[in-house]
Amino acid sequence: MPVGSTRLSRRQALTVGCVLAAVPGAAALAGCRGPVDRAERDTETQLAAETDASAAQQVARTAADLSATMQATGRRHAGLRNLLQPMADRHAEHVHAFSSQTSPPTGRSGRVPSTAKAALRVLLGDVQRSATAARAAAMHVDSGDLAAALAASAACHAQHEVLLSAAAAQAPGSGQS
Repeated sequence: MPVGSTRLSRRQALTVGCVLAAVPGAAALAGCRGPVDRAERDTETQLAAETDASAAQQVARTAADLSATMQATGRRHAGLRNLLQPMADRHAEHVHAFSSQTSPPTGRSGRVPSTAKAALRVLLGDVQRSATAARAAAMHVDSGDLAAALAASAACHAQHEVLLSAAAAQAPGSGQS
């Protein structure tokens, strides 16, 4: 037989067939659990759902705060309004996407620095922290759909980081508040 051939001998085929025939039976026996295990699984499922809901609500609150801070910064620094308003709108969309409440959380904005450069740096730090939190949440939630949505949110934050970094680099000001 040539080197690198994938053809099995009759003995190898029989061995593989026996192993495959034995595995489903073993898997069936290993999967046979009693009612106590089912209750335990239900509890684990409920805890996972509560953890997912908590993570989504935290991301919604953070998004609400980012949206409010971006809007406040746009009001204080009119020259940044065109840059920040679309970002604030995206964060408002995140609030609605991740909020399970009928009335989504309202954001709180912090103090807006007096120079545009300093304000952009503050926003950049906020967005970076939020992106890190969204990525961490995506790694720990049970729902695949929620993990994908959190990853998409983190990707949105990454785009905002790029835009805010570029704007901060071009903004006049000492960078101090």
